[in-house]
Amino acid sequence: MTIFWHDEGLARFATQEYSFSSPSDKPNKAEDLNARQYAHLTNYAINKDSETFKISQKDIAAGKSSKRTLKTVYDRLEKNGVDIHLLKLKIADLIIKTMMAVQPDLVHNYRMC
Repeated sequence: MTIFWHDEGLARFATQEYSFSSPSDKPNKAEDLNARQYAHLTNYAINKDSETFKISQKDIAAGKSSKRTLKTVYDRLEKNGVDIHLLKLKIADLIIKTMMAVQPDLVHNYRMC
């Protein structure tokens, strides 16, 4: 198996900040319920309807859009003291382990076709 990893990619962000509230917590207002539906999702089809969805060229350039380049994300993390080289190694490790886990099914499906 060969895994290809492109130098650049796309990161998606939820349009509302994540909250640690319990799922059983009931929102007090309709606005709270509306905000909650976007807090845990990065799905474009859902987030594009949020009032706080940002996709303008200005937001993208500032690294504040709902979709960002990986370079923008890595730059921001590095400014905050994250070792990007180590992060990329950990991501690669996760990708390799994931592919190893599904490899038998991939082989089976390939042979069945």
